[in-house]
Amino acid sequence: GNAKDLENMAAYGSVSGSSLDYQGISFRTAEGSFFKKGQSVVLDYMSLHFANGGTLGLEGQLELGDSINMSFYGSEADMSELQKLLPNVQVSGLLDIKGTVVGPIANPIVRADYAAHDGSILYQPFDRLHGRVAGSLRGMKIDDFVMEHGDQTKWLINNGMIGFLGDNGINIR
Repeated sequence: GNAKDLENMAAYGSVSGSSLDYQGISFRTAEGSFFKKGQSVVLDYMSLHFANGGTLGLEGQLELGDSINMSFYGSEADMSELQKLLPNVQVSGLLDIKGTVVGPIANPIVRADYAAHDGSILYQPFDRLHGRVAGSLRGMKIDDFVMEHGDQTKWLINNGMIGFLGDNGINIR
């Protein structure tokens, strides 16, 4: 492409790094591959390995300033790392997750299936935690939420909604 026309230039490549840090979250390694043409960025893959174990992967497409269509997946990620981004969120445990982020960049829809073990949420301990959620900036739909500790199911939600904007009520069954 034309070196003076950076907006429309086509570029591709790979990136890698080690001993990285983002807002207090440390990564042992990060590597990825991308392609950019015009306002479209395709992320062939991004693989992040947390310093304290676990991985996070991303792949998909981003239309700069417009929309996103990404898939993500994580394995044995330490949930307590979230406290570095959100200090008031008291969580721990090891998380497996897979999902998508799709829609307008200003308010995409996030869908995720998750399972975690040996942790706690807001000081409530669990041995096993699993479920499915979907949401945006407007609110979150809980399709399933199961928290088990010992031989007991501590929490079981089969259908629920938590509103963040507008109707910000909580409806959990």
